[in-house]
Amino acid sequence: MAATTMNMPSHIQNGSVFYPSLDAYNSAIYEYTRKQFEEAQRDAHHRSQKRQTSGSRSQSNPSRRSA
Repeated sequence: MAATTMNMPSHIQNGSVFYPSLDAYNSAIYEYTRKQFEEAQRDAHHRSQKRQTSGSRSQSNPSRRSA
C-alpha cells in the first residue's frame, strides 16, 4: 500500500504537478474576463446615454465582440 501511495497519487494529490500552469491559466482567464466586463460596462453606459436601450440590447452585443 505504501508503494501505491508513493507512485500514483503523488501527481494526483499534488495539483501543481498535474496542472502546472493552472495558476497562470486562472489569472489569465480572470484578467481577460475582467477586461471584457469593463468593456461591456462602458458599452452599456454609453448605449444608455444614447437612449438606444429599447430593443437592440441583445443584438448590439455580438457586433461589438469583434472590436
